[in-house]
Amino acid sequence: MATKQNPPATKYIAYGLVLKDGQKQTLAKAARNGVGVTIRLAVDQLQGEDQLGLTDRQIAHTKKKIEQGVLRS
Repeated sequence: MATKQNPPATKYIAYGLVLKDGQKQTLAKAARNGVGVTIRLAVDQLQGEDQLGLTDRQIAHTKKKIEQGVLRS
């Protein structure tokens, strides 16, 4: 009997950002409902005290944008 392997679980790392109250509410609502969400961040929000779980790829992208001083999709 063949078994299907589960893909590896995504690893999230706590990363400090600055989130606006509306963004925090959006994230909380999505977590309560078990759905994904997309938020946009301005360059001045890319480093701060609010901890959010990001993937290695998201962190690398964020750091690159900090160096560039620009955030684009």
